[in-house]
Amino acid sequence: MTRPPRQAQSGAAAVEFALCLPIFMVLAWGLLSFGALFYTQLAVSRAAHDGANAIALLPEGQSAVGSLPQVRSLVQASLASTPIVPGVSGFEGRRQWLIARQDLVITVNDTSTECGSPCVTLRIEYPYGNDVRLLPNIGVPGLGMLSFIPDRLVAKAVVAR
Repeated sequence: MTRPPRQAQSGAAAVEFALCLPIFMVLAWGLLSFGALFYTQLAVSRAAHDGANAIALLPEGQSAVGSLPQVRSLVQASLASTPIVPGVSGFEGRRQWLIARQDLVITVNDTSTECGSPCVTLRIEYPYGNDVRLLPNIGVPGLGMLSFIPDRLVAKAVVAR
């Protein structure tokens, strides 16, 4: 078994690295993006759960829709307690960012019958566009834009009253 001269192998590692690096970078981007997406969805679902708990504790006869400002504030506080807000540090800074967002939609429907009896549905639509994500969409030559991550995350909680 003879080995080829060393000059014949020079640059082979560089070529292999150049071929493998884009694949590994896309895989790393996918892992980070999906991890951030799942964490953010979990935080939005938790905020919906916290809001539903607040609705369940309302006094008898008090309208859930009439209590929307208090429920909205509680949901925003729940979201602000997680680091899902980009580039803002501290609870109060994240809370102010969430209050200023016009595309954060929090709705309460107290005429829902999803649970078989009269119940209240709390729905949160959290904006998850490129200005909020940990990593933006990327373009891959030959594949185009990798934009399979949604622009809005939705969570819903139902509570019987």
